[in-house]
Amino acid sequence: MASRYYFCVNVRTKGWSINEIFKPYRLSDPQLQKQKMVNSESPEARAASMPSRGVTPNPTAAAINTRPTFIKCNETSIPEGENAGTFVTKVEAYDPDQGPAGKVRYEIIRSQSAEKQFNVNSYTGEITTAKVFDRDEPKREKLLYVTVKAVDEGFPALDVLCTFSVTITDKNDNAPIFDKNDYRETIPQDSKVNQTVMRVAATDIDEGENARITYSLRANRDESDLDYFQIDPQSGFIKLVKAIEAEKVDYQFELVAAARDGGTPSNETTAQVNIKVVSSNRRAPEFTEVPDHIIDIEESFNDFGRPIVTLRAVSNIEKPVVYFSLVNGQTEDTNKEETFRLVERANGTMDIFLARKLDYETVSNYQLNIRVQNDFDVSAETIVRLRVLDSNDEIPSFIDIESGSVLENSAVQTFVLRIRAIDKRWNISE
Repeated sequence: MASRYYFCVNVRTKGWSINEIFKPYRLSDPQLQKQKMVNSESPEARAASMPSRGVTPNPTAAAINTRPTFIKCNETSIPEGENAGTFVTKVEAYDPDQGPAGKVRYEIIRSQSAEKQFNVNSYTGEITTAKVFDRDEPKREKLLYVTVKAVDEGFPALDVLCTFSVTITDKNDNAPIFDKNDYRETIPQDSKVNQTVMRVAATDIDEGENARITYSLRANRDESDLDYFQIDPQSGFIKLVKAIEAEKVDYQFELVAAARDGGTPSNETTAQVNIKVVSSNRRAPEFTEVPDHIIDIEESFNDFGRPIVTLRAVSNIEKPVVYFSLVNGQTEDTNKEETFRLVERANGTMDIFLARKLDYETVSNYQLNIRVQNDFDVSAETIVRLRVLDSNDEIPSFIDIESGSVLENSAVQTFVLRIRAIDKRWNISE
């Protein structure tokens, strides 16, 4: 006997129409077959079997088991770093049936390979955490989805699913991190006032105000050292604000740069800043070719032998040779993991190459600190910024996978159930 097909899924997206036919599920339970036989009796036979007026019918026997309905299943949020067992929310489903068919139990649906993140009380619907969440590097647990099933105790047991999001909110649990442990720079004695000397930079892996950084500068050894320099509180650029006397050649200014975030309470990190005064002829090299814009690179780019960007620099006539280096920072976006490498060429030229595969979901922006130095041991630095462009490399995941039911003799195109999936690249569901 040829197979018959009862159900189809119709998915429409941007003009595409896909229809896929599924085979029916056979119901062979004896009680269900018996119920089917009763339903197939003639109206006269069913009427004869009904109780007469004045006789109270048995509600359990007469009732039809209906599916539970969620009346409370809302998105919520919890702070990161909370202990396992922290209350998250409470879901609630209603079933109008009497007796066991009206009793509802709850369970969380997840794949066998998925990490257990939440627990649910089978009877109350209270949901608690099963682990400590961290929204910062390297875990980046920022938005999670929970699917809960409510199932009654009727026969057959009927269930319904609900899915809601849990946002892991940020705590100011990270201090700013400077891209270097200490900064060393040289400055010619005859440098002009208001000239930029160097820049310090820090990042904070928290978010919002917790990641907003303000810079300040203070003296480390001699308070008078602070008279010569000033730092921009937003950018971290340090400039000369007082002319340097001739007798200060070979003198080293010792300062401390501080980076403070905007959280409450705030966190602060410091770094040593040493600026050495050199004679006027000992000039630092200068970059002559540096990109003045953010360089875009596709996430799928994997040509490790092709230069991404080229820089050039020159030195003074006495010491014309220059040496380049890529200064790795302490965070992933400052090349902590050595995602990029530098190769020097002749005539003051260097190239930057990709050294490791990119992942937009991990790091979407990089800032590379490039240093050039000459034989006077004086140097200059510049920043190259890269932006990773997202590729469609994430497979959507189902977040609602529920069972459905349909009455016998229902019309074609009768709604049966709805399924939902999410693409974690955008945290949206369709």
